[in-house]
Amino acid sequence: MLQPRLNKRTFRSNRTGLRYPKGADRPNANRLLSVCLLVLVLLIVALLFQGSLILKNESEDVITVDKNVDEVASAAAVVNSKTDNLTPNMSQNSESSTKETEQDLHQVEVKKETAERRKVRKTKQKAEEKRQRQMTQEERILAAKNRMSKDYDYDEIRGSDGKHESYQEQYMFDFSTFDKYTSPDVLQFGCNLTTVLVEPRLPTADFSYAGLFTLESVATYVSYSCVVLQTSSCLVLPVKDGEDPEPMSRQIEEVAKKIYHRALPMFRGMMERGLVRITILDHSKYKLTDCTNFYTPSNAWMSVNYWKDEFIEKVDNEMILIVQSDGVICRDFDIQLWSDLAFVGAPWAPTRWHGGVVCNELRDKFKEWTKLGNVEEAPNQSSPNLNLKKFCKNGHAPGFNGGW
Repeated sequence: MLQPRLNKRTFRSNRTGLRYPKGADRPNANRLLSVCLLVLVLLIVALLFQGSLILKNESEDVITVDKNVDEVASAAAVVNSKTDNLTPNMSQNSESSTKETEQDLHQVEVKKETAERRKVRKTKQKAEEKRQRQMTQEERILAAKNRMSKDYDYDEIRGSDGKHESYQEQYMFDFSTFDKYTSPDVLQFGCNLTTVLVEPRLPTADFSYAGLFTLESVATYVSYSCVVLQTSSCLVLPVKDGEDPEPMSRQIEEVAKKIYHRALPMFRGMMERGLVRITILDHSKYKLTDCTNFYTPSNAWMSVNYWKDEFIEKVDNEMILIVQSDGVICRDFDIQLWSDLAFVGAPWAPTRWHGGVVCNELRDKFKEWTKLGNVEEAPNQSSPNLNLKKFCKNGHAPGFNGGW
């Protein structure tokens, strides 16, 4: 097929449109119009479809919102109904809770008032104790003299188990000073006599214990004496396994309270006047049986360390009166009448012991007494030559009791 040659004249444009060459096929106008209408229809259909989708979504949203609103409303109705049902119960609970609160507040107020009354009572008690602790030495001496002017029935006291009126005469509340004498006269001039009672049971003895009456006889007939109570604290403050014992000051304080509480009137006056001191005797140091059993204390008395360590130099007197719970003093006496003697005791018959027991015992003990108790120092001590011929005859010798 021949292709026509195109030149400038083949297509020549003008204002009216395209100009085709002669004899060429022209486009069909109806066909173009149909295509345009089809395109337009499709466009409209697309728009309508899109609009229907939008409307559908909006309607679903509205339905969902309405459904949610209905659910919320129904839930609110349920809550309201439950609230209406609970209102009476809540009222009752509120009333009971209010009553419980009022009761609690009342109990708190009662406890507070009780605590305040206790506090006031305790404050008054402390003030009274402080006032009595501040009693002067002269007042205590006056109280002791007032006791001496009374005629006590000691048989009645012994049978009262601590309920006799004399036990109410207590003027001391501070027991922290019984590790020493506090009497001004003793501190200035020393003791006119030192009386000793060695007794571990004294702090825990009952009110009828004989040793208390022994001390009462000392206070009645040797009231010018100082008194040393050598006792134990293991029954008052027992030491538990693995624990350290209480400080010595506390041991003496607790023992002093116990003794003062049980003491008879005259001896209690001696304690108040500062004429009594208390020591806790080391039973192991002096080879005594144990802390509750000092029978017999002779092992202590036969130790030079006892006489060095248990007495206060230039305060305790060189004259020592040893008393025991099986004896009492029945009359006044002047200790100076015995000052030229080294030992005074109740004698035993010379023939009580046979075979030179007493002589040999005295000789051996005298050698032991003169030692200081230190093994290293023993060789430096000269062995004493004790002449017992005047005491030991034919292997017999008298013995002596050590306490009154």
